[in-house]
Amino acid sequence: MDRVRAMEDLLDNNWLGLLMEIIAVLIIGLVLIKILLVVTRRMLTRSVIDSVLYTFILNCVKVACLIVLVITVLSIAGIPTSTFITVLAAAGAAVALAVQGSLSNFAGGLLILFSKPFVRGDLIESGGITGKVQEINLLYSKLITYDNKIICMPNSTLANNTLINYFGADLRRIDAKVGVSYEADVEKVKSVIMQVARESELLLEEPKPLIGVSEFGDSAVIFDAYVWCRSDDYFSARYSLYENLKKAFDREGIEIPYPQVVLHTDGNSGTQE
Repeated sequence: MDRVRAMEDLLDNNWLGLLMEIIAVLIIGLVLIKILLVVTRRMLTRSVIDSVLYTFILNCVKVACLIVLVITVLSIAGIPTSTFITVLAAAGAAVALAVQGSLSNFAGGLLILFSKPFVRGDLIESGGITGKVQEINLLYSKLITYDNKIICMPNSTLANNTLINYFGADLRRIDAKVGVSYEADVEKVKSVIMQVARESELLLEEPKPLIGVSEFGDSAVIFDAYVWCRSDDYFSARYSLYENLKKAFDREGIEIPYPQVVLHTDGNSGTQE
């Protein structure tokens, strides 16, 4: 009887010691995970990573640490972990197959958030759609068009197609074309265009405007006017430039011709050429 009691006491002591070890590992592991999450959060706030990724990265770190902690506790308890890892891997593969399309959008979202081809507030064009970026999520990006339509575009489309970012740089060039009569004085036309560019509050003096004759049209001499403005002022500056050019040409007596068709009538045959 004494031997049986001794064995029971030994088993009770082993289980008690094992339970205390598991509890200690759990407490220490949870504390370390909390500390790691705090450090990760501070590092993210100091980094240039988009804020959209903060929660995702923190959740990934938390889940990975919890999985490691569970596997460690199972090992201490003497439970085989190979089956658990196999089941976890199979579940992950099944989920990945079920959400293939979402995963491609998710990968595109990560690529956009890390490489930053555009940010919130930029005017972009992709796949024939032009809009201002209102929101960037991990799966979709939300654009708002000039006629106030909200378009949700999959991130895989934005990441894999050609994309134009109209606000990617601080400055943009306005490429204006103006046709004037062949009778107009070239130097006077250039002087008037330059004066209009300098008087505009939306156009910049640097880089300097470039003005010159680009081609001879059927009924007009075509001038190119390359002037610069801030990207945010592009459309206002463009419209203002053309309006002020029209007013200046009218004031200076510079004719802006329009296509004309001249008909010659043969009085004898009644035919026209």
